[in-house]
Amino acid sequence: MSRSRRWGSRALLALSVGAATVTLHDLAQARKKDSLAAPAEGSKRLAVYVEGKNANAIYDQLVALGPDGLEVLDRAEFAKAIRGAGLPATLSYSLQNKSGRKILLKNLNKAVSKVGADAFVVARETLVGKKHELQVIFALKGAENAELDEKLDLGSNDRAQRKALKDSLEQPLKALAPPPPPEPEPTPPAEEEKKEDEGEASSGGAMSAEYRQNTAGYELVAARLGFVVGGRWFKYSDAVTTDNSRPYAVFGPPGLTAGVDVYPGAKSGIVGLRDLGVSIDYAQHFALRSKTAQNPDGSDSATFDGTWNRLDVGLRYRLRLGDPASPLVLGLGVGYGFENFVFTPANPAAEAIKFEVPTVRYDYVKLGFDAWLPFGMFAVGPRFAYLAPLGGALPDDKIPGPGLDGSFAPEPVDDTVYARFRGASVKGITAGLDAGVTVGSGIEVRAGFDYVRYFSAFKPDVGDAFVAGGALDEVLEVRALAGYRY
Repeated sequence: MSRSRRWGSRALLALSVGAATVTLHDLAQARKKDSLAAPAEGSKRLAVYVEGKNANAIYDQLVALGPDGLEVLDRAEFAKAIRGAGLPATLSYSLQNKSGRKILLKNLNKAVSKVGADAFVVARETLVGKKHELQVIFALKGAENAELDEKLDLGSNDRAQRKALKDSLEQPLKALAPPPPPEPEPTPPAEEEKKEDEGEASSGGAMSAEYRQNTAGYELVAARLGFVVGGRWFKYSDAVTTDNSRPYAVFGPPGLTAGVDVYPGAKSGIVGLRDLGVSIDYAQHFALRSKTAQNPDGSDSATFDGTWNRLDVGLRYRLRLGDPASPLVLGLGVGYGFENFVFTPANPAAEAIKFEVPTVRYDYVKLGFDAWLPFGMFAVGPRFAYLAPLGGALPDDKIPGPGLDGSFAPEPVDDTVYARFRGASVKGITAGLDAGVTVGSGIEVRAGFDYVRYFSAFKPDVGDAFVAGGALDEVLEVRALAGYRY
């Protein structure tokens, strides 16, 4: 090939590359102009800019608040326009200095005009100690004053943060968005379509309470563990044989308590199944030792070791009311439980009076009601239950009477109080209250108490070894718990 031809080919190639470059540049400029073109008739545009450690998460939550008909512009374009308006790389000082608001709003309006937005939200997150705060400004395009200019307390968890943003910005954003178009007049569906719609409506209701992780009322598992201090007070009413019917009182034995609620169908979306769970609670007290007063003759007082434990297991059904994000939760429960308070003789003097101390072994069916009432990150949980003890009064031939040698004839069938009295009838009620605070995602700290009252009536007869009109057995447990919801 001659030198002239080679130079001609090179010139032709250079012209082609240059033409292609110009064409691509023109296309890019055209796309950029299209992205900033006027929105479709009736729609509105919002520009959002957030600074801070959790800027991405806060930006996503702000965008999620936007209703239908409100378009959120590209955040990078708005950030670039803010810099082009002469504002600093970070808006920290500008947002905190309220005396310079008019200048700040003037420059932000330049950026808003450049990206073609109708309004903007500018915010900066700060951490003061352990407290998260967000300085936020919301203003309409061209306005000299902001619609919203305040510092929000974001709390200590995601739920509190979402609530703070929703309370402040949801209504202003809804007001900015255009009203939805009127719905078309419905046409009567065909018979088969109507049946399908009814089926979808019923299943849609089942899915309306979707699983929300770490939220009371939706949890799959709720576990708790804590420390408990207990007290017990037992006394007889109308006791005749007072020498062998001893009252009892104690407060202070420490213990541990643990519990778990499991809702296997929480994620199923099936009405009834998703809110039906199994609940288990157990408590065990330690270091329980009791003794009688010192005998006048100087002999040893009776000393007993004690065993005190309690178990409740059953089914619980929950109902949610109010705000789906933080509902009031009601619970209905039925199950089985027991409470044992057993005296074990620790010396001969105690062995001699083992049928005089109030050993009990309660077995009962429990019918209960409870609630969980949220107040922001705080909540209270009252509860009440009726206890229907299992088993009935002993047959008359099993009731002990006095023997000729001072012994019992027959001897009580066991060492419990209610095996000594004729016609023993026992019932019980329990009430309690917890107050809790959320300290992390699904993590709670609680304090509370439970009061249990067992009351009984007897039908004594002439010749019975133990005679009283009835008895009252009161139990109090004060506790501190840590809990986790998943």
